[in-house]
Amino acid sequence: MDFSKDKGYQFYFSWQDLFLIKKREKDRSRLFNLTRLFVKEEKSVLKNHRLFHQNIKAIYGDRGAQWLGDLPAIINLLADSWQLNQLEMSKNLSYHAVLTGIQKGQPIILKLGLNHQDLMREAVMLQAFQEYGGVKLLTQNKEQGALLMERAMPGYSLKLLFPNDEEEAIQITSQLMANMHRASVPSHVQIPTVNQWLATLDKDWSLPIHYLQKARKIKQYLSEKSLQSILLHGDLHHDNILAHKKGWVVIDPKGVIGEEVFDVAAFIRNPFPDLLLMSNVQNILYNRIHQFSKHLNMDPVRLYYWSYVYAILSTIWALEDGLDPENFIRFIEILDCSEYTNVFL
Repeated sequence: MDFSKDKGYQFYFSWQDLFLIKKREKDRSRLFNLTRLFVKEEKSVLKNHRLFHQNIKAIYGDRGAQWLGDLPAIINLLADSWQLNQLEMSKNLSYHAVLTGIQKGQPIILKLGLNHQDLMREAVMLQAFQEYGGVKLLTQNKEQGALLMERAMPGYSLKLLFPNDEEEAIQITSQLMANMHRASVPSHVQIPTVNQWLATLDKDWSLPIHYLQKARKIKQYLSEKSLQSILLHGDLHHDNILAHKKGWVVIDPKGVIGEEVFDVAAFIRNPFPDLLLMSNVQNILYNRIHQFSKHLNMDPVRLYYWSYVYAILSTIWALEDGLDPENFIRFIEILDCSEYTNVFL
């Protein structure tokens, strides 16, 4: 496909992919849900791509606009170099261009971005996790800021199990996490620590002060009683866990060093903001914390603490990206409510 004559972005999944799901009764129900999801989201495809362009221009300014203009030529160059064909742009784009395609008969994902340093760090993380549940990295191009990866097939995300199959989703994630946390820390690249991420809590933000003060106290407590630091995914939630063959694989590792409990916190608050629409959200959160504690032998109080701190951290990141923090603050309010807090504290 010549992307200089791009006629519009296509879905990340083809309709044929949907029928790779096994024909069990539960899977037929999931197939219906996934089909309904595609019909619902079809109208938002162009809107998502406009948002992608807006994000790139907002972050990178004129350089971002230039990159967007050059993107078709970059894709064509990589397609020729890596022998890629049937390339189609994903429907859900935020800060990277993501395409599906074929290389020598095998399904692939092509990911491009302007922050080459972050992409190359992601490549290192993919290689580190490759034998422990991570998706396979095929090759990379540092000059063009591109990663070529194996495509998960059928590729639907763990979000499909929400909210009807919570227990199964927690069990799948726990198994993946236990496996990924066996990976060694790469020695040839500098990886940030969770404490470095948390340093931003000490700055002034447009948030209710009592939330910030509580997060700072919890951060201090957790750092004083820190557990063994290992290599973490850093953003392990439903949309980053995809069905592949007879199992599941993990994508988009951020890469951070810290205690294993931190990696659960992203899952606790997701899928976001869908979770906030549930009338029993407090019960869902309570169950998640206790189920992860049981599956991974974690202290539920410590898991609650990390979930709270991560919620504040996510809100700060949203503010930095210029997003509306309303839903983020609403989630913090749920975690901070007296009845919920007393269960753990």
